[in-house]
Amino acid sequence: MKHKEDKKKNPNLFLIGGMRCGSTALHQILNGHDEIFMSKDKEPYFFKHELMRRTAEKEQNRELINAFKKIQEKRKFTTYDKYLSLFDEAENQKYIGESSHYIYHPKTAKIIKEKNPNAKIIISVRNPIDRFYSEYNLLINRQNKLNKPIKMSFEDFFYQELEYLKQKKKSRLNKGMLSHRILKWQEVFGEENVRILNYDDLKMKPSIMLNALFDWLGIENVDYKKIKKKPQRSGKIILKPLFLFINNNKILNKLIHKLFSLHSRAKMREIFYLLFIRKKEMAMDVRAKLLEVYMEEINSLEQIFNKNLNNWKK
Repeated sequence: MKHKEDKKKNPNLFLIGGMRCGSTALHQILNGHDEIFMSKDKEPYFFKHELMRRTAEKEQNRELINAFKKIQEKRKFTTYDKYLSLFDEAENQKYIGESSHYIYHPKTAKIIKEKNPNAKIIISVRNPIDRFYSEYNLLINRQNKLNKPIKMSFEDFFYQELEYLKQKKKSRLNKGMLSHRILKWQEVFGEENVRILNYDDLKMKPSIMLNALFDWLGIENVDYKKIKKKPQRSGKIILKPLFLFINNNKILNKLIHKLFSLHSRAKMREIFYLLFIRKKEMAMDVRAKLLEVYMEEINSLEQIFNKNLNNWKK
């Protein structure tokens, strides 16, 4: 007699990052395809926590054991059975998936392969200079949610993170260095099962890029414009109290959802972002210094993509 958990659906599609590289929008797009089910809870990070649990048990590391116990208190999906419950609503889709930034935790690749040997892996990559600037803007806009609010200019923020990098401390600059991590995922799953997407290409020619992705997955091409998605925009929020009131007002959002079509809502949100978010270009001297930091990384990504990325070097 089969146990109940045997009937649970096992994911076979993983969108693993990178951070600030369009993974949220891509998650929504994938979920909008009839042959793909993506979990409603984004970033469950089960395999990151499972790696911690296994390492703690193997090494009998009391510090790690206690850290994992704290995670169990805060997170819902720390056992495999609970994790699989993310996909209970999936029906007969060809792909069942989730999105977590596992790209930054390459040791999780072997655990995912163990549980899901035929899985497909999608990695979104962005110009690391723009990715870093986008993260800075995100942190500025989320000041009220941070333990240590960012009050410095972008230039000062860069030099702070650069100093951390030189001292081999945890630095946000490291999040843009994906090439060596990509190679580890390709080693575990095989290059044929790892799809790397260029954020710029995805933004400039979404239909072409997405249909190439769907071809790779062996599913039907769809009209990109008909897929439900929420536009996103990064930059500095002006009139922030008013922005947050409108953006987070559940009653107003329900009313808009009831009165307007999907297309109209998308247009309204686009106008809303244009009104309240200003994107400021970074100083050229700071960009030049960032390019020095990332030149080797960009050259490595050129080899992985097998195309020149000269526009990233300007």
